[in-house]
Amino acid sequence: IATTPSGYTVYRRPGAQQTRVLKENGLREVRKGLAITADLSSEDRNFRAGLSDERKMRVASDLGVSVAALDCIGIGRAETKDLKRLRASGRGWKDAYPPIVSSFPERDATGAIGAIVGICFRVDDGRKGSPSGEVGAKRGLIIPSTLSTRPDPVLLVEGPTDVAACETLGLASVGRPSNASGGRFIAQLLARRKVLIVGENDQNPAGTWPGREGAEKLATYLATKWKRVVRWALPPEGHKDVRAYLQHLVAKGLDLNDEQACHEAGKRFVESLIAVATEEQPPASSSKGHIGDDGAREAVLHLCVEAGDHFFHDNENRAFALVREGGVARTLPVRSRDYGLLLGRRFYRATGSGLPTTAKTEAIATLEGLAIFDGPEELVFVRIGEYEGKVVLDLCDERWRVVVIGKDGWEVVNESPIRFRRTRGMLALPAPVPGGLINDLRPFINVRTDNDFVVVCAFILGCLNPCGPFMILLVNGEPGSAKSTLCRLIRALIDPNKAPLRSEPKDNRDLAIAANNAWMIGLDNMSRVSERMSNALCRLATGGGFATRELYTDADEMIFDGKRPVMINGIGDIADRSDLIDRAVRLTLPTIPEHQRRTERAIWSAFEGQRPAILGAFLDAVSVALRNQDAVRFTRLPRMADSASWVVAAETACPWAPGSFIAALDDQRRDADEFVIEASPLANAVKERVEQHGEIEGTASEILGLLSADQDEKILKHPDWPKRAPAFGTKLREVAPNLRRLGIEVQFDRNAGRRTITIRKNEGSPDLPSSLSLPSPGVQEAALAADGGGSVGPNHDSELPCRDGETASDDSVVSAQEGSKSEQMTAMTAMTAVPPESQRDGQGPGFEVDAAEDEGVL
Repeated sequence: IATTPSGYTVYRRPGAQQTRVLKENGLREVRKGLAITADLSSEDRNFRAGLSDERKMRVASDLGVSVAALDCIGIGRAETKDLKRLRASGRGWKDAYPPIVSSFPERDATGAIGAIVGICFRVDDGRKGSPSGEVGAKRGLIIPSTLSTRPDPVLLVEGPTDVAACETLGLASVGRPSNASGGRFIAQLLARRKVLIVGENDQNPAGTWPGREGAEKLATYLATKWKRVVRWALPPEGHKDVRAYLQHLVAKGLDLNDEQACHEAGKRFVESLIAVATEEQPPASSSKGHIGDDGAREAVLHLCVEAGDHFFHDNENRAFALVREGGVARTLPVRSRDYGLLLGRRFYRATGSGLPTTAKTEAIATLEGLAIFDGPEELVFVRIGEYEGKVVLDLCDERWRVVVIGKDGWEVVNESPIRFRRTRGMLALPAPVPGGLINDLRPFINVRTDNDFVVVCAFILGCLNPCGPFMILLVNGEPGSAKSTLCRLIRALIDPNKAPLRSEPKDNRDLAIAANNAWMIGLDNMSRVSERMSNALCRLATGGGFATRELYTDADEMIFDGKRPVMINGIGDIADRSDLIDRAVRLTLPTIPEHQRRTERAIWSAFEGQRPAILGAFLDAVSVALRNQDAVRFTRLPRMADSASWVVAAETACPWAPGSFIAALDDQRRDADEFVIEASPLANAVKERVEQHGEIEGTASEILGLLSADQDEKILKHPDWPKRAPAFGTKLREVAPNLRRLGIEVQFDRNAGRRTITIRKNEGSPDLPSSLSLPSPGVQEAALAADGGGSVGPNHDSELPCRDGETASDDSVVSAQEGSKSEQMTAMTAMTAVPPESQRDGQGPGFEVDAAEDEGVL
């Protein structure tokens, strides 16, 4: 009802009848039933400001703790006048107040570290005191500022000096004001943490053990309150409390300034306490039988804490839990069906009853808030991720194993160094095995030429790059040319799924959902890629965001921002837009004669036997790509340069000569340019006009009129023929790169406020093919030795090169295997895409075609 000039709050005590006289800086009031409370937060700030560095260092030395530990618990300095103002009392203080004392704030369980509700005063000789309740002070907890950053268990000790000792040892701790108080605040503050109560060896002359009895009582209280097991222990025999044990360690040579040594000593101390700890069980009535919604919710939260679930969020503020059970670490979205089922199972095992729906919903909401606001931010990947310059491939098996691929090879590990999430349609990859060949894939796919096989393998290697961007694979061919089988085989090697190929998404939202739930996108049997879908696929392959309103919300957005490999197959030419074709590689599959067809069952049976080794061969190539990617130098960058650079870096581990991929890519580009010109009535008209009449110059309207005059009515009614000048300019810009590579230059200018377009033949030569330079074998060998030695990739020797027009004899195989690494590197420069004879004679398990009829067709 009033505030004094010094900041004290005057309030009315309910039911108080006595008269109190308030006197503060000249303020004198006489009222019935009034009390006064101090602003303890302000008092604490003043005490800290009054503490000199010299006194802080002296107190730390006297207590045998580090100065940093005292800072963590908020040490201050108070004088006699402060003690009188706060009506402090303590044992032995009746005759006279101490002249100088150390102050430590005591807090409740609200907020991150609690609000200050009391202050602990400590005289240098060990006597303690605290403000009187008449000024509104209560006894609270000593909570260090590092509590949220220290790992469990949290040691529950008595007093500020033991907390300072724990801080010196790098241990999480909370101090009680006495051995018989603080339980209510502890139950609220640490409900989601693992605790270990540390009593004291303090037998008094009467034969009682207050510290030990207080620890046991607190354990019983918390076990009943939390409905879970709580452990308590005593310090090693001969040591009264934690600070006494720390002094013992210092006497044996522990340097308090050596933080690492102190933390190692702290870990050993906790291990010794746990080894002798006593477990206090919750009462039977609280662990079994019917539990209401509130009790069930709290029980679920306690079970999650007890299980050690690690809660965090990703960069989209989606909540996740890292769950460890049976030696398997799984990453589950907090709001997922799987995590909800896990909570239900835990609850049933602990209580013998089902988890109420309301309690589960409330518990999940609480855990989600903890993950988003208190948990760290961590990246979460789907199938493939990047970690410290390495590629990590999620096998998606029941043991949650991953393959970690580095510059020196790859290995299967039981726990991933990064977080992966699983979606419902994802299937497991087989554990890769060394010794396979990339050429082992060729009998299973129906490609026309060696260059086509290079393109398929390059696309697969690109899919194993976690950063992208990615080439789009366009596959067409007659019915029965195994288009869908090719796409399914590729997906089975990288990202197997229950639905490997799907129909065209109806809108961007469906495409974003599909990309969010898988690493690869496979679209089957498409007749034509629409303009809208073409733009969306371009963004998906090279990076771009999709945003839409999240369901059941008014303003929240669902955002997907990433890159994904895309495969599309269809009978005819699926895509005709220049921007999509520029990002794509195109394959036209040959028809398989009816007498050479095989059942899918036979093909897949043979493929499954080879899949682990083929996957291992591609992982070998990825390892080489990681080693060489910084050494790749292009003298003329190709389109999709990042993706091309990744494949080129891996070429020394591939069954073709270095430079074959760039040559195939240039062939693809020339074919794509010709196709774009043929598919675009405007580009075709521009090409014909320039070839017949030479240079064209004018405004968009003038040139459109000139071109339209040469066309028949059928062309003018074509949907892709521009009807107005703005549309003409837009479509001309789309095909300008394709025209330029065919020797026709398109230039847009603005002179004297007039926008003109000039179209003419390029006087120079058209764009030259892309070229590159790689380190010589000797340089690669030196780099390999500097990198720690080893082969170019795991079991690379088994994949031997063949020179053009030759096959490897058995003698040459033995020679190459026994040769030096330098000889192997030299041999790699002669690698070609010609498959071994055993794969070309119709004896492989895949598509069979007489080699005499069509050399290179499988």
